[in-house]
Amino acid sequence: MNELQAAGYIPDVNTPDNSDIESEGDQDNIEQMETADSHTGDSQTGDSQTGDSQTGDSQTGDSQEPSTMSPQNKKRKGGRHKDEVWSNFENVIGTKRDWKCKHCSKLFKCTQADRLKKHIDKSCEVLKKLKRIQSKKDKAVVKVVSAPGSPVSVPTSMSANEKIEENSIPTKQQSIRDFYPKTSIAMQNRINVALMKFICATNVPFSLVENQYFHELLRELRPSYAVPSAKSVSGLLLNSLYEEEKSKLKNKVKGSKAVIIHDGWSTNQSEAVIAHALSIQDKVEFLNACVVEEEKKTALTCLRFVKEAIQQATESFEVNIVGLVTDNCNTMVAMRRQFALEFPNMITYGCNSHLLNLIGKKLTPEELKIKIVKVQKFFRNHDLPASYLKKLGGNRPIIPGDTRWNSHMECFSSYIKNQAKYLEISRKADIDMPTEIKVTLKDEKIFEELENALKILTPVAVALDKVSCNCKWH
Repeated sequence: MNELQAAGYIPDVNTPDNSDIESEGDQDNIEQMETADSHTGDSQTGDSQTGDSQTGDSQTGDSQEPSTMSPQNKKRKGGRHKDEVWSNFENVIGTKRDWKCKHCSKLFKCTQADRLKKHIDKSCEVLKKLKRIQSKKDKAVVKVVSAPGSPVSVPTSMSANEKIEENSIPTKQQSIRDFYPKTSIAMQNRINVALMKFICATNVPFSLVENQYFHELLRELRPSYAVPSAKSVSGLLLNSLYEEEKSKLKNKVKGSKAVIIHDGWSTNQSEAVIAHALSIQDKVEFLNACVVEEEKKTALTCLRFVKEAIQQATESFEVNIVGLVTDNCNTMVAMRRQFALEFPNMITYGCNSHLLNLIGKKLTPEELKIKIVKVQKFFRNHDLPASYLKKLGGNRPIIPGDTRWNSHMECFSSYIKNQAKYLEISRKADIDMPTEIKVTLKDEKIFEELENALKILTPVAVALDKVSCNCKWH
């Protein structure tokens, strides 16, 4: 109770003030009593002359209503002292003996001091909450022990020059930020790194960080985390992650023997891209990638990029380059010949997987492939035939691609599995199927040619899958 009074939560009854007078009516009654006492004292002498006959029972007898003033509001010259618990209650205006708690506004009728004390000590919810807050703050207060030559420890949230007295009670008002975890700068950076790794590993666009529902997800997980902008993700954070991973890779491969892997492709915007990687102890690490803008992808152009990659790997990662591997197209074969002349101590060879893919492409009957592809595209690119095929439980038609290994064999296999369903769909009246495709579906020789082609391509496909498993960069 004393601690709450010291903190200002409960008024001190020993301090004279007008806080006990809660209404204008009570104030007027007290002024009238003071005026009556002064007049009585001037006209008569001694308590015997101003006794009950003048100001006693004749004026406040049973015929009159009892006063609505509380015991602490009546001015007394003697008798029992008023209980300090009354300072926590106020009389309800318009009533006689109804009292209301100043803290929680609970009403009491015809009550006594003992009941009010029990409410203040144990039942008042507001005071109980204040006590809990006070208890938590007391634990955060550092007791400073002043001794000659001994260091003084202060909490990190306060300045070193701020004086902290023993058993002091902090009175700073709490804000909403005190009720959820804060995100420090170090934690913000760790979350940013984890976010960048997720974006890069899943190949999602940088604009993800500006999506409304992505923000809602992060607010549920960490409300105080500041989500970076797409510009920051694609610039500063991406470069920072790259430099961090580059430093880790350098410490990992420093002094090791490595083979340069050279490859190229075209983007959706028809831009030629050349990329390099390092093969070190059966693991492949990315080195660089660049766009060939106005230069043709000739053997000499590719050789120049290979030389730059070797220099970068030697200087940035301090590895020893011992060989070069490329695919087996004519441009790469010519480039490897020139490379062998300039670097006679390095090994150069073509990719075995790519070589087997070229063999499979060579063994595929071209005319047969053209007919089958037309049928596959019809059932794949037209909505109504595709829906009938799906309803009949057929497999999705596969279109072969030069860069997708074994795709020619997979195209032939899917046609054989769906051929009966293709014929059933072609007989439906609402299907407008070209005559050329109908002829192909009904040609039994084509079915036999497909089975013979699969017998030739299957061993090549098995070997290609086996080599691809060993070549971890493909």
